[in-house]
Amino acid sequence: MKQAIAGVEARIERLERARDARSAPFSGDMTVHAAWARHPGVAAIFTARGLPGCPACAVGQDETLAEVADGYGFPLQLFLAELEDLLTG
Repeated sequence: MKQAIAGVEARIERLERARDARSAPFSGDMTVHAAWARHPGVAAIFTARGLPGCPACAVGQDETLAEVADGYGFPLQLFLAELEDLLTG
């Protein structure tokens, strides 16, 4: 019985962490993969900015949104604001 309760508690904790991650704001240190997983509308923002649509690309697991903005030459704060609009819109 104690094992069953511990298993349920562990699952609740994992679900709560996942919920908290989804409610956290987009940030410059967030990876591309994390951003894509955060909201389905991220694809449209990437496309509008001419960014590759690769939620599973190899660099996306390490490349941050700040690095993307820098590499493609647009202001990070504007990029983050566009992404944040997905959460409030």
